[in-house]
Amino acid sequence: MSKKLRVGDYFGLELAGGKFIVGRITFDPEQRKAKEGNYGNFNFVQDCYVIQVYEGIYSRIDSRDLAHLKVLIPGLYIFKSSFYKKLYKPAWRYLDHREVNPKTVEFPMVITNAERFYFEYGEISIPIEKGIDIRKTVHATNSQAVVNALHYMGRDDLVRKDYFMPASFLERSDLRFSEGSVLHDVAAMVGVDLGKGYYQLALEHGADLSRLYE
Repeated sequence: MSKKLRVGDYFGLELAGGKFIVGRITFDPEQRKAKEGNYGNFNFVQDCYVIQVYEGIYSRIDSRDLAHLKVLIPGLYIFKSSFYKKLYKPAWRYLDHREVNPKTVEFPMVITNAERFYFEYGEISIPIEKGIDIRKTVHATNSQAVVNALHYMGRDDLVRKDYFMPASFLERSDLRFSEGSVLHDVAAMVGVDLGKGYYQLALEHGADLSRLYE
């Protein structure tokens, strides 16, 4: 597939037997660079897309049904190169394009550790006093996106034998998938209301995501 993907594109990641799972490009750090001259909090992931991955395994799908798919992984950083370099698997297909509503965009929620620990969520960055055992944002490839999607659909049996099977999937790289009370403990620590989506929380921290979609 030679087509370059752009924000708003739906795509299928190929499985065996002509089946596929559906994903969508929801954000590209280049949007921030083009508008404001720098990557800001996306500097670490400037070579990635943000994708959503949806529930379901398909042999075909009507483009009219794409807008009604249920989100399985709401925001995953994936290397752009994994779509275009032959060494990466699996193959992918273009499905359709729809403009993205920035109010629905989500990002991985992680803990980073530079000189101190930070809660990082898109453009939100809040220092914290206590380290949490959640690794820095994982840059995924197509095959890792497939492995994680199949795992959270309860279909590990469909994972190809030549794909790497992680020990903990997203539980150790994204607070939204963390086990036990970790997410709620961190949310209380940084004063984040988990009942609000990313868009509203970012507004409260002075970042209107819609400015990057205009």
